[in-house]
Amino acid sequence: MKKTHLIIITALLFIASNSFSQVKFGVKAGVNFANMHIVTQNAPNTKMLPSFHIGGILDYSVNDFFAIQPGILISGKGFKYEESISGFTVKVESRPIYVDIPVILLLRKDIGEFKLFGGAGPYLGFGIAGKYKYSGGGVSENASIKWGTDIDSNYKRGDFGLSFNGGLELSNGFLFSVSYQLGLMNLTPSGSSDFKQPNRVLGVSVGYLFGEN
Repeated sequence: MKKTHLIIITALLFIASNSFSQVKFGVKAGVNFANMHIVTQNAPNTKMLPSFHIGGILDYSVNDFFAIQPGILISGKGFKYEESISGFTVKVESRPIYVDIPVILLLRKDIGEFKLFGGAGPYLGFGIAGKYKYSGGGVSENASIKWGTDIDSNYKRGDFGLSFNGGLELSNGFLFSVSYQLGLMNLTPSGSSDFKQPNRVLGVSVGYLFGEN
């Protein structure tokens, strides 16, 4: 009986160590080009707003071609626009900051000294901070973003959508990637069906995976 227990424990340790060897931890950071797809009558012509992202990733290689890559990132989003209304110029700049948790399903292909990868998956976001600026008609405002569902809030705190990611993984562990985040949630606090504003974020990243390649 004791011999059987020893065999089982040894087998479990072997499986655990083999699974752990397939897991790599990494870091990534880069630039976001954020916007919001505002849908309403006479919607403003919003423009991309430069921001940032930084955080960690976990890379689990199921085999040589397929991997699961969850992560946790601090990510700046938002939009800006400028337009003339009744003879004066209105400028608006919104810079919400989120904690994002993407789970990307990746396909990889070895090509010499590097690997090509690409994939997609869902993400969850949680608003934590941010600034909102407005100026026009002799009025200016520079305030912290208010999160919630009431009429005095700027945005709902929760966000979710799809994240697409592709790039190069070098043999030394460095990653170079481009991502696109397609928000599927209307962030308007009132939940009005005639005013929608989901996130749209294009990202360019540099990262590094620790462990043997």
